[in-house]
Amino acid sequence: LDLFMAKKNSVSFDKPVNLKAPFNSSYDDFFLFSDNDLASGYLSSNRYADPEIDHVIYFEKKPASAAVAATAEPAKPAIAGNAGLVVNVLDKFTRTPLPYVSVTIKDKTGQIFHKGLSDPDGKIILDELPKGEYTIQGMINDVSTTIAKVTEADFNAGTTITKEILHNDPRFTLAGVAINTKTNVTLEGVLITCTNVTTGVFKKAVTGVDGKFFFQLEQNSDFEVQGQKKGWLSSETAEKTTKGLDRSQQLYVNLQLKIEQPSVDSTIALKKIHYDYNKWNIRPDAAKELNRLVKLMKDYPDMVIELSSHTDSRGSDEYNRILSQHRAESAVSYLIQEGIQENRLNAKGYGESKLVNGCSNGVTCTDAEHEENRRTEFTIQTCGSCPKH
Repeated sequence: LDLFMAKKNSVSFDKPVNLKAPFNSSYDDFFLFSDNDLASGYLSSNRYADPEIDHVIYFEKKPASAAVAATAEPAKPAIAGNAGLVVNVLDKFTRTPLPYVSVTIKDKTGQIFHKGLSDPDGKIILDELPKGEYTIQGMINDVSTTIAKVTEADFNAGTTITKEILHNDPRFTLAGVAINTKTNVTLEGVLITCTNVTTGVFKKAVTGVDGKFFFQLEQNSDFEVQGQKKGWLSSETAEKTTKGLDRSQQLYVNLQLKIEQPSVDSTIALKKIHYDYNKWNIRPDAAKELNRLVKLMKDYPDMVIELSSHTDSRGSDEYNRILSQHRAESAVSYLIQEGIQENRLNAKGYGESKLVNGCSNGVTCTDAEHEENRRTEFTIQTCGSCPKH
């Protein structure tokens, strides 16, 4: 998104012209107001601090020098001796380009000449920098970059000045995205919680339209990450670790969280519900998974579900049916214990009657293939308040 200007002529409008920097940046610049031919005014942009937040910015053109003001012509934007500027923001350890770093450029008096975020390629680009002396420094996650200096000796006619600033943060960056399971489209408004299991400290962030989120991860620690959005089945808890990772070679720990919106007749698998051999009691790890379903059913008070349990083909058909029924009933009992009314829950054990692959009786399969069939699912039977698909 950029701002353009088109002057009105006697018939229509002249060809639109891009206003360029400083009105435009590598971010979203999408509304402008001025009643004095751009001598001052307001514009909207997400170039500051957090690209998920739009700001209203006041601008004012610096007064021309007395010599220029005395001429009949308006001041021209290009002045002999000025130059373009490219600032590369890099991670010190890996030299990875860093996006979304807040970069401030100050003149020799300490006044801010420009402030903005590095673009997705880790760059700040200015079409024109007046000849002078400047300092450049960035800040992200409360850690400053090194300082780069521009001197008058850097200015040569027709050249572009290139500088780099380095970010020295010993932590890893968790770069993630929340995805709609059914459409694979990025999901806005997801509350992401990142917990350092080693220290017990947690951080939160909310995704914007691009579904992205970022956290700084301490070295030699384990982490759990989960996404929640009202009216959606929260993501499975994802586990990440920085143990054994080399910070000098790796900066990003990547993660994709898939989040699903319910609809009537849809069947959703709860993949992390496991039982001990020949038992049906709910283990602590299974309780975490069932809590996702508890929250969803509280978001939709009229939702009625069938909660089903399935086994693999090993063992007799009748034994597997009875075992799966016990497991389904055990899961339903847990939901009731967590405040879900009994009349909204139906337990059904299918045994080995609904295999998801060809591993039926007498067929040789791997343990991983048999595990695909040992699953717990829920099917939404009625839900008047659920979204219609």
